[in-house]
Amino acid sequence: MAMLNLRSLSLLILPAAALDAFATPNCAPDWEHHAELIEGAPVNGSPLSTPLSGGLIVDLSWQKGAISPAIKKPSGDVIPIRKVRRSVTPVRGENPIADHYVFGPDVLDPALSPEFSVSGETAPIATVEPTPGYRGQIWVMPTRQNHTQTKTLSDGGVKACVRWTYFPREADISHYPTPDALVNFPSWVVHAFDDCGLPRSTLLSGRMPRLGYRNRAHLEPDLDGDGLYDLVALINDLETGRSGLAICSQSDRQLELIGLSDASDEEPLSSDFLERLEWWSADGRNITLGSPSAGSKRLYRDSDGTLASGLIGD
Repeated sequence: MAMLNLRSLSLLILPAAALDAFATPNCAPDWEHHAELIEGAPVNGSPLSTPLSGGLIVDLSWQKGAISPAIKKPSGDVIPIRKVRRSVTPVRGENPIADHYVFGPDVLDPALSPEFSVSGETAPIATVEPTPGYRGQIWVMPTRQNHTQTKTLSDGGVKACVRWTYFPREADISHYPTPDALVNFPSWVVHAFDDCGLPRSTLLSGRMPRLGYRNRAHLEPDLDGDGLYDLVALINDLETGRSGLAICSQSDRQLELIGLSDASDEEPLSSDFLERLEWWSADGRNITLGSPSAGSKRLYRDSDGTLASGLIGD
């Protein structure tokens, strides 16, 4: 029996306005999607070829007066791609001439990739499980337009925003402390810590669920102030039994561990302090953590970007 998988459509459904203004799509990564902005110009009729993080390659070329994108896997195989129908016809000088494409193993299957309607909504349709693979969206537009006497585009500069992910992806449950803790850690949290390189010798700790907030045992502060939420979770070291804190930066997927070293007393937060933790919260660029016996501390990045802490009230 076919299963309804709304998430398989999430990469393909956008408000109509997002299709017709290049500036509308947010060309920034999130925890489940990579994103990169490409700008340049094909040379001597050859495509503008750009490698992406993760091994994908984007080729942009001029064909019959339009920019034609192609997405290749790390193996070199071309990923199926199709153009999304516009809801509004572009008017020269009034709105950008941006084209929107979706790519993935199932984009040519109408059951999994229904066409857009004028309103930007799709007709209700049941879908089968999606084929595992790279999938995403790309918006392309000319930046420098050369026109012939017939006012058709020829060559020139191009600009593209590509957002992609690998889906579906199974969470590595070896990082979960117990099956009961699954509810405290959505799969994307485990994926994110895997991408940041969380050691296999550590377990995500379900000890500090935020009551009233879906019982999720992680925080999302913006410690470096770059506008992207970072990811913080308590962890346990299987080899030493120490409690620690794992901090994953969203912008570069860099991981920092606190409290697990032999000199944890010299770190911003010690293993003993984290072991006694009874409350925590995130507020912008700060994390507040504490317990009745140890008091409350503020964790933050100093002017050099180094993690630091201080007792609240001092």
